[in-house]
Amino acid sequence: MGKRSNYKIEKNENKCLNDCTLYSRDDIVKGLCPFTKYSRSKRSTLEYTKHEFANNYHYHYSCVLEKVGADMKEKIIASNDVSALKTHYPYYQGLEMLIKI
Repeated sequence: MGKRSNYKIEKNENKCLNDCTLYSRDDIVKGLCPFTKYSRSKRSTLEYTKHEFANNYHYHYSCVLEKVGADMKEKIIASNDVSALKTHYPYYQGLEMLIKI
């Protein structure tokens, strides 16, 4: 089972490489965190964005690394792309009413 933490969620989007306290940067870029999402657009000047998953949709980062070729996987990992690796926490309005104070 993966790592868990009990902490207050302060914002709904976290940049994994900057904000994560559960996994090391190295583990995150290798795709070892099951919570990391990948969202990136293609950029003509960035070689590591020339693949089918660079389309602004959100994917599980580990799945992206599994499905691209070995060369592209190395490029993506080496990029340490802070803006592409993120986690979103959903906010459900009304749940706070369930907590008794």
